[in-house]
Amino acid sequence: MILTDARLTKAKNIAVFLDGEYSFSLPPIIWEQEKLKIGMEISPETASTLLYKGSFDMAKSKALYLLGTRAYTRKKLLEKLSQKFPYEIALKAVERMEELKLIDDEAYCRDYAEYLFKEKGYGKRKIISCLKEKGIGEFIIEDVLEALDISDDFERAREKALKKKHGSTPKEKNRIYNFLLYQGYGYETIKQVLEDIFIEEDQGYEL
Repeated sequence: MILTDARLTKAKNIAVFLDGEYSFSLPPIIWEQEKLKIGMEISPETASTLLYKGSFDMAKSKALYLLGTRAYTRKKLLEKLSQKFPYEIALKAVERMEELKLIDDEAYCRDYAEYLFKEKGYGKRKIISCLKEKGIGEFIIEDVLEALDISDDFERAREKALKKKHGSTPKEKNRIYNFLLYQGYGYETIKQVLEDIFIEEDQGYEL
């Protein structure tokens, strides 16, 4: 195969044409490192190697860009990169970010758990669910929540419930129950809150 043309793309990469047809794109640094020139012969093996090097370099650049905008867990960064690059390339880029200490699931877990607990006021169950959605492993979650001493807070749950309470009917009690359940509070905490804020006019009501 002959390298017949090379054009600069909008993304500032170099589009490589082999035998008159577009083949792949390369970052300028790869083009220079490989000393590529129009008219040179490119074997299938070389083309495959160039494709890999180019994709890997662009995946790393994309990962650095994404991490510059906000923090990512390993899983979420891999999912994001896999939308644009082959899985194997995306995985290698993520592993490189880990080597550079730019991805730290434990630190992410700690910061996000604190935010969910202090700012959002979520109960432990909701916090665990949110952390798992981010792809954080159970062992990391368990260790972080234990270190932060995050557990269901009766007073916080009670305050949330009072803000939502607009009556003392069984229907209202059930609504508050479902609300606290969605917020991630456990059954015992919810039961204590309901017993505290509702008058005893509906004693026959059971959850």
